[in-house]
Amino acid sequence: MKYSLALQRATPRVPGLARQHWTDASCSARPRPWSTDQQSNRNGIHLTGIVPAVARFLLLFVVPVSLVWVPVFHSESGATISLLDLWLSLLWPLAAWYWLITPRVRSNRFVLPLLLVSLAPGFLAAFGVFVSKTGSDYFLQISLHMKRMGLAAVIPLAVFLFGSRSYFRRIRYSALACLGAMALFSFLPSLTRVLPVARDSPGGISPERAAGLITNPNDAAYVAVGLLAILTGLNAHVTESRFTRALTNSIGIAAALLTIALSGSRSGLLGLVIAAGYYVVSAKASTLTKTALILALAVTFGMGLQLSDLFRDRMHAAYAERLGEPNVAARVLAQQLAILTAYDNPLGIGFTHFREVYRGSSPGVSYFASGTSDSVFFDTLLAAGVAGLAAVLYLYYVASRYISSVSPVAPQLSSILRAGLIAMCVFGTASVVPSSPFVSPTFYLLVGCPAIALIPATLRDRRGPDC
Repeated sequence: MKYSLALQRATPRVPGLARQHWTDASCSARPRPWSTDQQSNRNGIHLTGIVPAVARFLLLFVVPVSLVWVPVFHSESGATISLLDLWLSLLWPLAAWYWLITPRVRSNRFVLPLLLVSLAPGFLAAFGVFVSKTGSDYFLQISLHMKRMGLAAVIPLAVFLFGSRSYFRRIRYSALACLGAMALFSFLPSLTRVLPVARDSPGGISPERAAGLITNPNDAAYVAVGLLAILTGLNAHVTESRFTRALTNSIGIAAALLTIALSGSRSGLLGLVIAAGYYVVSAKASTLTKTALILALAVTFGMGLQLSDLFRDRMHAAYAERLGEPNVAARVLAQQLAILTAYDNPLGIGFTHFREVYRGSSPGVSYFASGTSDSVFFDTLLAAGVAGLAAVLYLYYVASRYISSVSPVAPQLSSILRAGLIAMCVFGTASVVPSSPFVSPTFYLLVGCPAIALIPATLRDRRGPDC
């Protein structure tokens, strides 16, 4: 009895979560009499049966499916339903059903706001089209947002509902396999010929830049950084042996850095450097680990300069011309126009009317700038108005709170995931991340990973460094 009371007093509390949702993280805690993977997770949800098994299968392979675009259906209007769309659509009814039948799950005040705020920009864009009278394609605005970002928003909720220790162990190897495949296809671009979408297809990119399994090199770099944060964060919490942790981390880091270097993505490298700087300054890691991280970044930069002429040219152009570099200048011009247009249309104009507004206000703007500002923040401001931009910013705020909430029980996991989230925020200033079907599953899986710290530990789970 005395031991039980002492253990309850020593148990740190996680903000925003009910006490019954998790247990003591101490390595000396008494082992639980049940098996987490066989009977229930931290929410008391029964995890055996066909429905949880199907949900975990979908979650395990959601990132691999997102990296290879597989068209399933083409409509007469030109819309395409991909395998990823169907994959994510199956998760929605499973998560909704278990959410409804498990009232105690609702005491988590992070996962549902993450879902709702992610859906908001699509509906706000439709409302903006109605108010600004720029068109009548209201359903198109919602469906575009759902395809790019909204469908994947169910991942944190599904991970919270169906996540188990065995699932998180397997997801590490799924992330590692994806990183390896991305590096292989980046190093050997000729392999992309076997993919459903060839590199030289209409709307593709120049074959000079490596893009891994994806047709966009910037997205390849962003996914590599996100998967690296997932792999190393989960390794810090669930790996049973130091050798396994060191081996998988080393392979994952090498694969991610090779993908980033060969992609020539300056925004990808910038986000990685800022995330690494945050981790070095804030994380309670050893000096050896932080030194190794800095050396790895230096090696990546040097490797990119040696292996890729395009990487060297792009880095030199960014250094020599700075804001005058054509690609950067086009982005800055488009973002300035987005601000001016949003001032006249504070409720938004929809995602499909950028070109009309830009051409009307500045006919000399290039086609690149007239299609998008190439920033999720400015695009959302223009499409869904001030409220839409506030929704995106609030999404990052809630995600940061969710990740930080597990810091008392999983400090290394929390630090690494926060660094990954910061990198994603940096990417959003130079791209539409996370509003991209290639990147959004990785983004939301990263945001959902704190759920592992809320699962009661068993005796065999207490050998990780976070214990």
